[in-house]
Amino acid sequence: MRVLVAIDLRDEIAPFMTQVTTWAQRLNAKVDLIYAEGYIDATALIRDPHVRALMVAEAEHLRKQDLKQLQGLVDALPEELRGDAHLVAANPAQTVIERATPYDAVLVGTHGRTGLAHFWLGSQAERIVRGCSKPVIVLRTGTTK
Repeated sequence: MRVLVAIDLRDEIAPFMTQVTTWAQRLNAKVDLIYAEGYIDATALIRDPHVRALMVAEAEHLRKQDLKQLQGLVDALPEELRGDAHLVAANPAQTVIERATPYDAVLVGTHGRTGLAHFWLGSQAERIVRGCSKPVIVLRTGTTK
C-alpha cells in the first residue's frame, strides 16, 4: 500500500508526523510526502532587474530549504515506511487531488478551525476530501478556533 501525505511545512510538524507514522504502520504503507506551496509569482511585476533578480534568488533559496526539510521528514520515518518527497509550487488542494490517482489513500491534517477563521482561511483538507477520488484520512493537527 502507498499513501500520499499532504503536509504544510509552515505548521508544527512533529505531532502530525507522529500520527502519520502510526497510521502508515497500521496500514503497512509506504509514505510519500507532498508540500504544495500556493503562492503568486509576482516577480514579473517588478521592473527593477536587480530587485527582480534578488527576489528570484531568494525564492529559489527558500525552495531548496523546503525541499531539504521535506526530505528530512521522509528520512526520519522508519525505513520500511519511507517513500518520496515532492515539493510543488501550485494550489495545495488541487495538487493533492490531481496527484492522488496512483495512491491507495491520502492523509491530510486539519487545524479544526471554525467560524470566521474557517470562512476566511478555508480548509485545504475539506477541499481534498470533497474532490479526491481516493479515501482520505483526516488527522487533527490542532484546535485553532
